[in-house]
Order: sequence, then structure tokens, then C-alpha cells
Amino acid sequence: MEINRRDFIKFVVGGIAGIHVTPLPWKLTDDIAIWTQNWPWVPVPGRGEFKEAKSICTLCPGGCGIRLRLVEKRGVKIESRDEFPVNHGGICPIGMGGLQLMYDKDLRFTSPMKRAGQRGEGIFVDISWDEAYSILVQRLKELREKKDPRLLAAVDGLPYEGSESLMVRRFMQAFGSNSYFRLPDQDLVDRTVNWIMHGIKGSVGFDLENSDYILSFGAGLLEGWGIPGRILNLWGEWKARGDGAKVKVVQIESRASNTASKADRWIAIKPGTEAALALGIVRELIQRGRYNVDFVNEHTFGFGDWVDQEGKSHKGFRSMVMEAYTPEKVAQITGIDPKEIKVIATELESAKAPVAIWGRGRGELPNGVYESMAIHSINIVLGRIQRPGGVIVSKEVLLGDLGPVLTDEKAKEALRQGTLVPAGIAEVSHLADLVKAILDSKEPVVDTLLLFQANPWITMPSSILLEKALKKVPFIVSFSPFRDDTSCYADLILPDHAYLEKFQEMVNPKGLGYAAYCISAPVLPNPYSTKALGDILIQLAGKLGGAIKESFPFKSYEEVLKQRTNSLFSAKRGSIKVQKEPPWKWVEIKDSGIQGDDKKDWETLLKSNIWYQPNTKESAYIVFPTESKKVELMSLSLKRFRDAVGAKTDEDLMPQYRGLETEKAGLLFMPYEMVNWSSGWAPSPPYLTKTIFDHILLKQDLFMELNPTTAKELGLREGEMVEVKSKLGVLQLKVHLSEVAMPGVAYAPLGFGRIGYDEFLKSKGVNVARILTSQKDPIVGTPLWWGTRVTINRV
Repeated sequence: MEINRRDFIKFVVGGIAGIHVTPLPWKLTDDIAIWTQNWPWVPVPGRGEFKEAKSICTLCPGGCGIRLRLVEKRGVKIESRDEFPVNHGGICPIGMGGLQLMYDKDLRFTSPMKRAGQRGEGIFVDISWDEAYSILVQRLKELREKKDPRLLAAVDGLPYEGSESLMVRRFMQAFGSNSYFRLPDQDLVDRTVNWIMHGIKGSVGFDLENSDYILSFGAGLLEGWGIPGRILNLWGEWKARGDGAKVKVVQIESRASNTASKADRWIAIKPGTEAALALGIVRELIQRGRYNVDFVNEHTFGFGDWVDQEGKSHKGFRSMVMEAYTPEKVAQITGIDPKEIKVIATELESAKAPVAIWGRGRGELPNGVYESMAIHSINIVLGRIQRPGGVIVSKEVLLGDLGPVLTDEKAKEALRQGTLVPAGIAEVSHLADLVKAILDSKEPVVDTLLLFQANPWITMPSSILLEKALKKVPFIVSFSPFRDDTSCYADLILPDHAYLEKFQEMVNPKGLGYAAYCISAPVLPNPYSTKALGDILIQLAGKLGGAIKESFPFKSYEEVLKQRTNSLFSAKRGSIKVQKEPPWKWVEIKDSGIQGDDKKDWETLLKSNIWYQPNTKESAYIVFPTESKKVELMSLSLKRFRDAVGAKTDEDLMPQYRGLETEKAGLLFMPYEMVNWSSGWAPSPPYLTKTIFDHILLKQDLFMELNPTTAKELGLREGEMVEVKSKLGVLQLKVHLSEVAMPGVAYAPLGFGRIGYDEFLKSKGVNVARILTSQKDPIVGTPLWWGTRVTINRV
């Protein structure tokens, strides 16, 4: 039979139609789906009733309240908690995907391990806890007996005010080492600013719930700044309000981020010049006489010119600002039209509850201290300190201490000798100091390095230098529950439980506008051979013996938490019961839930997961514990360290703009962060790789944003592969042309190019932090990272 073209087409079309009509292919598809779900390696919850457990999320410093849905003790879903006052029922993408981090074996260290490959390869073999303790204890004992206890160093990425971090510092002191280092982050800078200007050693908060005008200097409100769940929920509330109660958000940054794009107004500023703009705004307010005269006269020091006890005249903050930050000078520095400065000043003076906030992106990379002081000076001259909708600088959480640290003669002698690594005037030293010391010193400054929830390989500017430093350290121990990038360089792993498997806490969640303490008991069973970090430190101290053991007389980490929280109960301040009125209403607590019985109060605290102290009208009036007993616009605290910070004039003790010394050739290279991708210690849930757009990451290639005008000048086109070279190293990136980028600046996302974790996160893109150059903050020494210059050439 002859088949012509027409008959063939009829045959094919009819066959296709027949396949769609018959139930056979759909039945086969259904059977395949059922078959794949029954593969033995696919985790399937058991059958049973759904149960719920309440907890908090500590994957970032937010401390959001979360609710877990469970089937036979296995978590199947994480949701937010509407009643939890910290996050108002909001939750971020990383928090929602937290269960993937619990059950993905390839992300976790499932037992103690020791290195079996080269440094950085991340190849380990399982060992027992007895062997792990034996290896570490033997090394630490030899360090104390035959070498110098100060050669033990700790890098701590745990929340600073938390009990685990307190135990790490306690262990180091009992051992006889003051080589304790923090990661350089915004919290360290904010605590320093609070101490310099208010005399308070603690974090700052922003009462955004009561603000009606938010002037944001680079804070990535929609990129994960502060408490992501809180901010995401607040943003929706702000935009849903009527015109009369609408909150206005003005975003100041060089790139059109999500926050900038969705703000009421975006002001594109030259990177790193935010301090000059802030002081230009202050000058405009002063010149108009539209600052809070009563607050400035009664509660600030150093605003006007003054004469000291020796009869010496000093220039005040007002005179300095009026001379140095005229609209013309500020415009030349920032690229902002002087008319824009006047508009901002007008909006600030007409708002009922304005506030200026700071912290670039999510806050993983810190601002400079002078810059943060300059932005905060807007709040000070407007009298927005300890006021509804303003800045909250006093957030005291009355947790108890753990008693005196006991030290033997060996430890006392080592501590008397001081640190092997020079530090600045900050409350603690930071890792950048240690890296520089390791690379510069001919003598060893570290023999054994302990890593606590710290992944500086991905989070720290100039991490290519960190990599070189890690290779010079003889022995590295990681206590991370995750196979993070820095832990790939470790020789020994003593893995912590993951966050929902242990007692966890968050003291004063980041940026919260009132004092709060969040805590949760374990809500998921631990399926692996890991231990809670607090218990590891107690057991390790016990095996070392002597004064170190006596400094840790606790049976468990739970006992440590009970001892500390008893002070909350005995003080009879705040509430362990969630009130009907939210804590940002500035009202007195009616029923605190505190009964005066430590056992019952502990049980109540674990049910509510929070203690908090709302602000009230009475708490708004405080005596600032500075030398002048006032808010200091010229810091007498800083004056005591004049030589250490290189302060030669009175202006060096005030908020100011200090430009970075950068190379003239090349483009500025700036990193950015995203709310749906982790750029910190915790890994991103693997499913979030599906949320990354192809113009950010395509297969293994990471993209760099360039303004079309800049690309045209360089002769580059969309999708071309280029080499981006700074004085530290070279990266290969693809070009994405976008108007979100400021002309003359190149942008690339943080958090990619990982060498740790699993196949979904590893080797995707490149680690931008490696080639970021940095300069030293003159006050605390943290890296100032926004002056990187690069050359770009086609591959």
C-alpha cells in the first residue's frame, strides 16, 4: 500500500491524539511516581498524626519564632508563628527551608572525623568520640606543658551575648590564652558605636514598628538585614497602610537592589561616601534650626564649641559640620544633587517618628565606625534616642554569669604576658588581626586553631589571604555541624548538633527595638553521632582536668542555661508570657508570667520561647554612662585612646567622612547579598538553587552586573566571559548588562564558589570575597572593603 505525505501526517496526528486520549500513559506516569517515592534512599515520613512543636530559628542572628509540623518525630514543614513578637509571623526563604539542612547527610558532619586528604579537599574519615577527644586533649596538654598556652586560638562566630560564646571565652581564659577572635561583622561595629557615643556596651535596636520615615543608608531591608522575618512582614504592613499612616522608605545605595527598587525613593550614591551625605543632612537641619534643640542642649556633649578645665578651647560638632560639609562639598564627594539633601532634610523634619538606619546589605560585611557614627548623628540631633520609632541603645537582658573563671599558675602567667596578636580598642579582637599576624610574623602565633560556627572562607573580605594563613596553622579543629568551606581545612571535627536538635538561644535579636531573650529546647531527635557544643566544651574541660575542669562544674549545657536564666526570674522584670499588647506599643506589662519558682518559670519560658522587656515612657529617660553622662558627639571615651586610634585633632573624636585610598585605574568592584541565598556560615537549603535567576548563576557560571554604558566603554557584551582582576587575585565571571548597576561600578553576588557542603552548593560560581581588598578601620581595625578596584578583560 502506498502512503503519501497527506496520509502520513494523518497517521502521526491521529497517533498523538490517541496517546493523549487513552489512560495508559497517565497510568504509567502515576506508577512511576509511586515507584520512585518508594526507593529506599528517599526519606518518607512515617504514617501518623500531625503534631506541632514551637521553636526559634538561629540560622542567622534574627531569632525568629517558628512552628514545626511533625510526623512520628520527623519534621516535615517549617512555618512562622503569628503570635511570636520578634518576627510578627514573617519568615525568610532560608528559614523556611531549614529542614533540608537537618536531613541532608551530605551537608552535615554526621560523627567525629579526622582529615584523610589534603587541606581544603574536605576528605574525612569517621572516628569515635573517644578518639576525637583523645587527639585534641593530648595536643592541648602538650601545648600547655611544653609550649605556650597562648598558641591556642579560637575563632568565634557564635552570637556574642549567647551562652555558647560565653563558654568559649571561659574555656580560653581557663586554658591561659587570650587569643580569642571574632568575625568582623556589623554587630562588632554597632557595639563600638554604642560605647563611643552612649557609653553602653551592647547592641543597638531600631523601633521600626513605630517609625513613619525610614532613611536607610544601604541597609538591605529586603535582602535579609536585621531580623529577616520581622522586616519582610513589616514591609507588607507599611505598604498596606492608608495614605495617612503610610511609612515612607528612602533607600540610599549605589545599586538598585530589591530594597532600592521597592522603596518610595532610591538615591544612587557613590559607594563609600554615605558618611559625607549623612553629615551634609545634619548640616542642613542645623542651618535651618530644625533639629531637636531641647534634646541636644540637655542630653548631648560636644555639640557646641567648649572650653575644658585647663582653659583650652575646643571646636564642637556643629562648627565642624558647618565648615566641612557644605552642600557643594557633599555633592562633589557623593554625586548627590544639593537639592536632594534639602528634600531629605525637609522630609525628616516633617516626619513624626523618623529614623536613620545603617549596615550595608545583610550586615555580613561591616560599615566603618566613623561612617556608622555619622549616620547615627542624624538620630541624635533629631532627638530620636530611646523614643518610639527611634533608636534603642539600652537593651539590658539580665542573664546571670557562670561564676569566676579558675586559672592555675600556668594560665595566670600566660595571661599576664598579654596577647600574641595586637588588637585595637574594640571589645574583642577580630580575625583580620590574626590573619595578618600569621602571614607577617616569623615566629608562630598559632599552633592550634579552634573554629566555632565560623566560616570566614566565604564571609571575610580578602579571604584569599585567609586561605594562605590557614595553610600555615599546624592544627585546626572545627566544631561545625555542617561541612562548611573553612572546615574543609580542618584536621579534626567534633561536630555540634544542628540548630533544632539542641537547646538554642538568641540574646537581643539583631536590630530589635526592645530587650529580648529567645530560647528553645530540642524539638527534633538527633539522627547522627553529634553532640551539643556546650556539652562538648564541658566534657573537654573535664578531660583536661585541674582548674579548667573546675571552671566547668556543670553537668550539661541545659544546666548552664538554667543558671543564667534564673537571674531573669529573680529580677522580676520583663515577661516570659506573650502579652496581648505587642512589645512595641510602649505599655507596661500586666502579667509577666514569672511566679518566683525557678523550675516553673523555666518551664513557662520554654513554652513561650521568649523573655522580653517592652520599652515604656519611663525607660525612655536614661542617664548615659559616658564620662559626660550624656550622648557624646565628641567622644571623651575615644579621647582616652587618642594615640591608639591615631586621633590628632578634636575632629578625629567626632563622626566624620574618611574616604578610602583606592587605585585610580579600573572599576570599583562591589559585592551584594540576596535574601534567598546564604552568604554566611549556614548553608543555603539546596532547593533555593532553583530560585536563582539565570542572569545571576547559569549552571556553573556566575554573572557580574555592569551598566550598559560601562560595558560599551569596555567593549563588552551580554554573556561574555571575562577575567576580573584585583591586586589580590583573579576571578572569571560572565557579564550581565543591567540598569541596576551604577556606571563605573561592577557588582557580583556573595555566597557562591563554595568548596564545602553538597553537590547542589559546591563549585557553583566563584567566591567574590577572595579578591576584595580592604583597609583597616582606624578605630576597631575591621576591614573596610568597598574600595576594591579591578581590571576587566575578555577571556
